[in-house]
Amino acid sequence: MRRKSVNGLYCTYREKLEARILRGFSRRRSKGGLREKGETRLGGPASKLPAYQTVTMLANHWRIEEMRNLIRLGLIAATIVVCYSSAYCVQGPPPGSYRESCANIQMRDGSLFANCQDTEGRWRSTVLPYAYDCVGDVNNINGELRCNRRGDWRERDSLPRGSYRETCRDIRMRGDSLTARCQAVNGRWVRTSLNDVGRCIGEIVNDDGYLQCGRRTWQAKGTYVESCAPIYVRGDDLRARCQTRDGRWLWTSLDGFERCRDGIVNIDGQLRCGGGERGDYGDRRGDRELPRGTYAHTCRDIEVRGDRLHAQCQNRDGRWNWTDLDDVYRCRGDVTNIDGRLVCSR
Repeated sequence: MRRKSVNGLYCTYREKLEARILRGFSRRRSKGGLREKGETRLGGPASKLPAYQTVTMLANHWRIEEMRNLIRLGLIAATIVVCYSSAYCVQGPPPGSYRESCANIQMRDGSLFANCQDTEGRWRSTVLPYAYDCVGDVNNINGELRCNRRGDWRERDSLPRGSYRETCRDIRMRGDSLTARCQAVNGRWVRTSLNDVGRCIGEIVNDDGYLQCGRRTWQAKGTYVESCAPIYVRGDDLRARCQTRDGRWLWTSLDGFERCRDGIVNIDGQLRCGGGERGDYGDRRGDRELPRGTYAHTCRDIEVRGDRLHAQCQNRDGRWNWTDLDDVYRCRGDVTNIDGRLVCSR
């Protein structure tokens, strides 16, 4: 006789399951539903196993399913605990006043990347590692992202900041020199080094397999800062990694960027002077000469198609509209953006 608890229930779920199966087996057997002793039908072809083996097999299957459900619940609970105990489950950049003076703000692998202006209006590419460990808001301090940390917080390592860490390996510091093996655009790994790291302004980058950094800030206005990062100056060249229309990122260079009359723009992954160069009156239509005007400050994806100027311009509400201007080279004055539309003086 089966052991029962005080309230008449079976002591374990397994005993309860076995009892149910045996009761059902006895009923079917008494009704003549089975042709032979010990033969049962369990949702399919007749099984000629003895009843006790069938019961044991089903009980074991039930225990396996119960264990799987417990494992699933445990994994879900662990994920919830990790997300609540760590801010790395949070999506998007952290809050802070830096948003007012920084552009092209991105979060990648827990680090905050942005192009930020210093107190003199010059730009620099900067990075704040482990941004989700910040206590309070993130601020732009003279072109550098800064935040308060907990009293017991310590830097994970002593390597210089920069996006190069995403595509470089075997990174070492030897005195004031940084050495690493970095991946080029074609996929090759190149051994490279960068001297005088302490003189770098802004972040260190992997420029097509070579470690590079800016030695000075740059003061070149334009909408390119919203779709290019990182950006640095090498000699009289402005180097940047800019986004194309189809979402790819390409390294590009603009020689003599300080000669640009108006803002610099990103045209399908290429840096261009928004209004040509100083001394150029806009009568040439080469790759680098775009019609002059202040539209380059509030328009992006600018290009010339024959005599038509095509761009995406921002209106008063902050929305971006596609707009065209025909016979652009017949303009007598500058081209301007009027509430999201390209307009010029004839």
